[in-house]
This record gives sequence, structure tokens and C-alpha cells, in this order.
Amino acid sequence: MKFTVKWLREHLDFKQNYIELVNQLNAIGLEVESFKNPFENLKGFKVVEITNFAKHPNADKLNVCDVSDGKSKYQIVCGANNVKKGLKTVLAVVGSYLPGRDSNDNPIKINKSKIRGVESMGMLCSESELCLSDESDGIIDLESYYTIGEDFSDYADEEKIVIEIGITPNRVDCAGVMGIARDLQASGFGKLITRKKKKIAHIFEAQIKIKNLIKDSDCPEFYVRQINNVKNIVSPDWIIRRFKACDMKVISSLVDITNFLTIDSCRPLHVFDFDKIVGNLTIRHSKSGEKFLGLDNEEYVLEDNMTVICDDSGIISLAGILGGLSTACDNNTKNILVESAFFKPENIARTGRKLNILSDARYRFERGIDPLSTRDGLDFASAMIADICGGEIGSAASDGKFREVQKTIIIDSTFVKNILGKRFGLEFIKEKLLKIGCQVTQRNNSLSVVPPSWRGDITLSEDLVEEVARLHGYENIEDQPIYFNKKQKKSLIEETQISKKKVCRFLVSKGLTEIISWSFVDEKYEKIIQTKNPIKISNPISEDLSCLRSSLVINLLLTLNRNIKRGYKNLNFFELGPVFYGENPGEQDLKVCGVRYGKRNEKDWLMKSRNLDLYDAKLDLLEVFDILNIKEESLSIDQNVGCYFHPKMSGSFCLGKNKIGSFGIVHPKMLEYFDIKSVVSIFEVNFSDIMSFMKNKKNTLKPYTKNIFQSSTRDFSFIVDKQLFASEIISAIKKSNSKIIKSIRVFDYYEGSEIGKGKKAVALEVLLQSDENTLSESEIDEVSTSIIKNVESKCNGKLR
Repeated sequence: MKFTVKWLREHLDFKQNYIELVNQLNAIGLEVESFKNPFENLKGFKVVEITNFAKHPNADKLNVCDVSDGKSKYQIVCGANNVKKGLKTVLAVVGSYLPGRDSNDNPIKINKSKIRGVESMGMLCSESELCLSDESDGIIDLESYYTIGEDFSDYADEEKIVIEIGITPNRVDCAGVMGIARDLQASGFGKLITRKKKKIAHIFEAQIKIKNLIKDSDCPEFYVRQINNVKNIVSPDWIIRRFKACDMKVISSLVDITNFLTIDSCRPLHVFDFDKIVGNLTIRHSKSGEKFLGLDNEEYVLEDNMTVICDDSGIISLAGILGGLSTACDNNTKNILVESAFFKPENIARTGRKLNILSDARYRFERGIDPLSTRDGLDFASAMIADICGGEIGSAASDGKFREVQKTIIIDSTFVKNILGKRFGLEFIKEKLLKIGCQVTQRNNSLSVVPPSWRGDITLSEDLVEEVARLHGYENIEDQPIYFNKKQKKSLIEETQISKKKVCRFLVSKGLTEIISWSFVDEKYEKIIQTKNPIKISNPISEDLSCLRSSLVINLLLTLNRNIKRGYKNLNFFELGPVFYGENPGEQDLKVCGVRYGKRNEKDWLMKSRNLDLYDAKLDLLEVFDILNIKEESLSIDQNVGCYFHPKMSGSFCLGKNKIGSFGIVHPKMLEYFDIKSVVSIFEVNFSDIMSFMKNKKNTLKPYTKNIFQSSTRDFSFIVDKQLFASEIISAIKKSNSKIIKSIRVFDYYEGSEIGKGKKAVALEVLLQSDENTLSESEIDEVSTSIIKNVESKCNGKLR
């Protein structure tokens, strides 16, 4: 949003310089994207007076001017058509540089020269030559209050000094200059100039009736006021200059006034030509297929439940977004209807996206403007119209009244300290919150806070903490190192942060690139990976980011797709981030998900190139578990996996009854949906469940003791059902005698007709070793017999 410094001064009295202003805007979160001060390059340009002039002897269109700065006199040859005796203007003396550039992008230096045989000692400047505007018809004609001989830059016109700021979606209150001034004052920068409310005396009663059919839903409040016998003249010079400086389009006084209030106080309004309205007004929801011709001369086909304003002939305005061409004001407009309303953000945002209409009104309404500004906005607009366009003001007509439900938030200094790491007194917190317009009541050691109507983004106690930190200055909050007693158990937050860093570093070392994506996804993707209803966002930033994600896999596959289209053949990505299973706070999990695409060993002359398989994903997953100190032997395995896994080439690891990770290859239908034509391996870790488990787990390690007794190995080959996991055989063997069985390794696998249909043979090496003595042959045989019986009973296996 752009505004001039002079515009800001109408709302804020401040003595700081422009650099301090820019720095303060950045400090309070209103990021300055550009700062244009054309006067900062005009040091040394003098205010002078033309004391006399005469026609150039050798040129009809040139004048020879005698110019004085009060101390020195100069002879200047000038071709401007507005040269006259006594004119105060600006002189670029010899040796100075104009702020612009020549056609070759070189600086323009003013030199002593002869023009048609007459010496010239500088140049008298136009506004375009000083980059102040596009005006080049004549030299600058200064007002009488300019003092001859002083530096022109000391008379900076603040209507030409422009600041552009970027506004985050939650700070719609700062989409108006008044809101910016209010925020600056809250931070201790300047004093707010309170604008008095306008008292409007009407001389006739409104001649139109309003029927608001959606006052209980999408249009809680709707006002109009009729003004007769106006003159839709050209806007006054101060509006034109301000709009041009801010790159705003000048249309006509009636339209410009509403646009002015939109930027000035974040109060969108609309003006109808009353004589073009047929009958009375109705505010309702549209029906699918209805058509509307907008001010942009485009015809829009509407869908159900879009908020529209109608007269007896049909739709005349797309409420809160775009006016209609049929009731537009023009140079002949005589009687008008000024509209000021409050529309719910969700409907405005949805309609704007569906119809792809961008407007200043939509930008503000969809972010949630101050709902209590409706009547005041109407009164200010009416007063401005009467002052500029004349006319007779009628009474205000309305249907619907916004009922404010005040939200009370409780906060105390301990809560603030726990979040910021810095203690603030209750009086300090109260002072800051009062400055942003909150109602604050102290109760014992806490504060009861009611946010102002224009700060719809403040809904939680954490929001209030953010305001305290922002207004105090983030730069004034010292970094606090995290200390903990090594003898004490670390908090779950500390453990999570440390473990996250370990896992991310490890995966990067394994060749995976970390991505950070939106926590929002397109609803169409959510519907293909879960059976539950997607968690929809009321006011999404775009149509393809309309739901909270329930899995990381969507954004990973989309990232794969984009990179495959760019020609990349081997891709490895992972993300660590939140997924959501409910709408309420805390109904989310932290997960890690990784994908690999392409050939393995493609450029390895020792190993044969092959496609990825589930064992690549399994290895990735087990190595992540190892980083988290979770050993494979403590895990069980099953085939309960998400729908995006291949049902026959995937599995899950469980820690007790909790599924903590899955691995495999991506389901072919999922790959087809994302236009990926080769195998993708995938692993997924439920980080939240693992951290909860680690919180309750004792971190003490058994002391290492070197085993001095001889070990023995025995090989077994079992015929089992083909669907049986090797891990189930390993688990059965381990339970035979966990003290003596030290390790189990699968070293062979076979399928064939001679061992039976639906069967497979799995060969395993078992390491046996006692901590107390060297095992005898009979003890080894006893353990071997127990192993065979356990596999037969638990796995329906048969020794081959």
C-alpha cells in the first residue's frame, strides 16, 4: 500500500525524520517495500528570483534571464514559456548534477555554456527535470513563502514523498493510513490526531427502501444515504496530486472520494447513480447462472450464495467487490446513493476467487475490516461529497445492525515471560495494550483484555504477547540461551528440537534435500488420500490451498512432479512438518516423510542399476529410527499402511501398540494421479508419537561389558506362508531365549514349486552366546529345538 508523508501527517503528529519513520515502520512489522524521496538528491539547488528578462537576440523561443539568489546574480538562457519578472523558481548552478539520467544512462552535469552566442551560468528547472513529476511545460513556479537563496531541498513537498509498505493478511487495519498512524503512535512514534466524528444534518427523508435478506449471515449491517443535486466535477487538486503520487487512478470526484476513504481509513464504500436505480434495494444471495455486468465492462456468471445488491431490475452490484455498470456515476449524475456496509470476509473471499476479480474493496473486506466503521464511514463520505460536490443530504436508511460480541482474553506477566524469555511488569503490558486500543482491566495479578473492533486478528493470549513484543521492539529482547541441568531429564520440547535437528542433518547426509511447503493443500488432493472429510479453511489465501493437510506426501509428490518436468532424473526429498487431524488446537502431529525417485546404482560400475523398491524405503526408515535410539529388535511389523502406499509392497513398524512409521513404494494409482511414471519409494515417521514415547522412556543405558565367552552360530531354513514377514520369524526366534540369542540375520530367500504353492523358504543365521559360560553342545541343541518349536507354533513354519 502506498501513501504520502503528508497524508500520514493528517493522522499523526511527529517530529522524527524520514529515515527514522521508515525504520520504525519496519520495526513494528509494517515492512517498507519502497521509499521515494525525490528531494534527497536536490541538495545545492537554490531558490532564486527572476529580476529581469529579455528576448534572446539570436533565438525567438529563448529568453535571457537575470536571476538572483539574494547574494549572487546569474545570467541564464531559458526556453520556458512561463518566464516572467518576479517569478520564484529553482536554479541548478554550474557543477551540479540533475537527479535524472541522459539517454545513455549517464549523469547530467550542469556546465557553463554558450547558447546561440549568449553565455548561460546554469539552468532554471522544471518539475520533470528534477524528477518531481511529469510536468515539463514550464519552469517551477514557487509560492511566495519560499525564501530566495535557501536550499530548495529544505522545502520538500511531502505530498511527493511516498512510502510503500507490505501488509500481512492479518493486519487489515493497516490497509488504511489512519491504522498505520495508530500503530506508530502505539509504538511511541508521534501523537495520533483524533479525527472528530461528522454530525450530518439531513434536510429530507430517504426515498428508497432496503430489504436485507442476509442480515443474519453475510451482510450484518447495510446503510445508504441519498444526496441530491450534486455536481460530479473534477476532483480538487490536493486529491489529484495525492492520487498521482500513490499511482491511484483519478476518475471523478464522487468515485475519488470513496477511493480516498478506502485508503485513508480502510473503509470501502460505493456510490450509485440514484436516478438509474429501478425501485428499491434488496441485499441477497445470488442464484447459479445469474449474470452481472461490472464497472470493468465484463459480464460475470454468478454461482449460488454470492452476496449481491439488487434493484427491481436485477443485480446492480457485486457486494464488497465491484459495482455495476448500469448504476455507475458519470458526468451527468445529479442524485446519488452512498452505500456503506459490513460484509462477512469468507463470502467476499470465496466470490472474489471464483470470479477472479481483484479490487481494493475486496482486498479489505476479505481480510475483515472494522465492523463498527459502517455508519462513521457513511457520514465522512457524505460530508466530503457535500464539501466538494455540493448537494442536499438526505437521511440514512439501513437494514441490519452488527452486534459486537466482545472477546475477553486473560493474560499475566508470567505467561508473557514464558513465551518471550523476558519479564515485563503488568503496568508495562497494560500500557502497550491500551495504546493499540484494547480495553484492559487489572484483576489481582492478571489482566482482562478486550481487543478493539479493528483488530480482528487478536483472538488468543499469544496474540497479545506478540503485540507487547512488537511494540517493545524485538531488537530490545535479548537472546536467551537454553540451559538445563545435565542430571535432569530434558523437557519434551528440548528433546524434540534436538531430535529434529539430528534427523534433518542425517537425511541430508544421506542425499535427501529438505523442502518446506505450505501446511495447506488443494481439497482435491485431500479427498484422494483420506476417507474423512477434509479440514477446510474458512478464508484460504487461494483456491488451491483450501484445506489443512493430513499428510506430507501430497506436497512431496507435487515437488517431484515439478522437478521431473524440468528434466531431473534422480530426486530425493524429505519434509519435517505438521499434519492435521482436527480443527481444534493441538489436533495435529509432527511427521517426517521422505521420497526417492529414479534408478539406484545408475552410475556405479560395481553394482547393477535397478529400480527402487520397498527395501530402500525400509533402510531409510530404520536408519532414522537408529538416530532416535530406537532399535529394530524392539519393533514389530504389520501391513497397516496409508492408502498412498502399495498394498503388497509396504509395511509399518510398531513400538508396542503405536504405529510409529511406514515404508514402501507409492501406490501406482497415486503416481498416475500426480503424473509420475516411475517407481517412488517412500517412508513416513510419526515424530510426535516417538517423542511422547521417549518422554516416558528411561534414558539410562546398560553399562557395556565385554563378553569373554565363545559364541556359536546355527543356520536354520524355514518354509512359511508367502505373506509372512521375515520380522515375524525373527521375533519368534528371539523369544526362544533372549538371553542367549544375541543376533539374527536373514541370509537367503527362495520360492519354488518344490516347496509348495503360496510358500517361501527363509534362511536365517542365529548367533548364540552366554554371558556366564561357554555353551555346551547340549545347551546349543536345546536352544535350537526351542527355536524350531517357536517358529512352528507361532509362524506355522516347517524346518526345511
